[in-house]
Amino acid sequence: MEINWYPGQMARAKAAIISKLKYIDLVIEVRDCRIPESSKNPELEQIISGKKHLLVLNKKDLAQENATRSWETYLHNLGLKTVSVSATKGFGFNKCLKIIKSFSLSRSGLSGKKPFRAAVLGIPNVGKSSFINRLSRRSMARTGNRPGVTRGEQWIKLPQGIELLDTPGLLWPKLGDREAAVKLALTGAIKYELLDDYALALRLLQYLISEDPAGLKSRFGEKISVFFEDPKSLLQAIGTAR
Repeated sequence: MEINWYPGQMARAKAAIISKLKYIDLVIEVRDCRIPESSKNPELEQIISGKKHLLVLNKKDLAQENATRSWETYLHNLGLKTVSVSATKGFGFNKCLKIIKSFSLSRSGLSGKKPFRAAVLGIPNVGKSSFINRLSRRSMARTGNRPGVTRGEQWIKLPQGIELLDTPGLLWPKLGDREAAVKLALTGAIKYELLDDYALALRLLQYLISEDPAGLKSRFGEKISVFFEDPKSLLQAIGTAR
């Protein structure tokens, strides 16, 4: 199952973002807390060109707590300033705002008249606009549970002279890693209309059988385990039960 999605507006958005980076003091990269590695754009390091970098793992309310802590430790050890948040629940935002303020205060030659500007970057549907709305405590940026809602750049003003640039989600031209592409599809980073829903559903069940069988039994009942040897039969049983 090959999955690639790189519409023309992404190439144009990438060029527009690069042109604005000269005005940016901090890059806030937002990833999906459930797939921290797969939701990393491998082109980002080149795009941000040595800018200060804060990594935000969003949707922590949907991820396993122990796994999130392990990822935070791993990423910190790589030298990445990292914070996990939930834009829908509000978890982690006091800490996140403090970190952003610390970056703004550390800027050399900080002037009260010149705003501290941060660009919020990431792949589609990781919750960049929801993150900005939660941070600003206003519904300023357009949101939606699908990729491609934000089509152009939006500037959002925060208190204390901080401005955030909301940007469209950026993928890369060739996803390459098959497993990463499947994870992106399952978490909504790629438009569902482009996908084979049945094949994806089977892949998801295969993953859950391997990694979280207890979760499947908790959701669908103990008897569902008799189908664990055959994901197709499991999918049919789940559909029949609904």
